[in-house]
Amino acid sequence: MQSEPKNRQTEQMDIKVDKTLYRQARQVASWYGLTVEQAIYYCFRAILALSESERIAYLTELLAEYRASRDERFWGSSMKAPAGQGDRAF
Repeated sequence: MQSEPKNRQTEQMDIKVDKTLYRQARQVASWYGLTVEQAIYYCFRAILALSESERIAYLTELLAEYRASRDERFWGSSMKAPAGQGDRAF
């Protein structure tokens, strides 16, 4: 698979990738004998092969799962006691 030439817009994109997410993606891709870039390419190709309504439904579901996960992490971290105050009797 050849990578497509970069255009000015992609060169200017500032994409931050979480290191843990990248390591996990690299591990999963390697199970299939792929690089992360190849896995992303095939993932997007599969998404684009869906009909428009299927694609919208799929991406909407992914977004809902992401938001639920993000909210869960937020509320879970906000419930933690401030440093040095855990298990303290009031």
